[in-house]
Amino acid sequence: MSDCSASSGEWAAWVQAVGSIVAIVAAAWIAIWQSQKTVQHATELKASEEREKINAFQQIVRAAWSVQARHRGPLLCCRNKVVGDRRVVAYRAEAQCVEKALSSVDIHVLPAEVIGYTISIIAGFARFRVLMEKGLETANEMSHDEFHALTEEIIALNAETGEMYREIEGILSKTPAFPQS
Repeated sequence: MSDCSASSGEWAAWVQAVGSIVAIVAAAWIAIWQSQKTVQHATELKASEEREKINAFQQIVRAAWSVQARHRGPLLCCRNKVVGDRRVVAYRAEAQCVEKALSSVDIHVLPAEVIGYTISIIAGFARFRVLMEKGLETANEMSHDEFHALTEEIIALNAETGEMYREIEGILSKTPAFPQS
């Protein structure tokens, strides 16, 4: 028969060995848990930053549309008075701010479905600004038909921006990672 009785020294060695294994396993589990939490936090932080960028993008597009709508009025209704109007100064400052903001949009964080719209809005706003400047500088020298064609193009650009803005809002509202603000 085998002797099952172990000396207290042997039991202590076994307890120490088992305790060491438990400590190693616990340390490994804690390290893995902390690593997962760090990755989860970084992922949540990145998603939050991307949502903030999306919200800022939406505000920029809304501002572009608003600037177009608000500043086309003086040109459209007051052809002969528009050049000296104080609203022209405000328009130019706002247009520069919006164009700068549009050029700073981080396209890579946008959902793929809105990138085409974004590029179109950026190009459309630049075209709008060029047309407005042309109108502001040469409104008094244009024939009635030329001025009418210019204003129709400005109105069309504003309408296109509004449609694209609504499309972007619709797409973003259906994208779970980018809920409406």
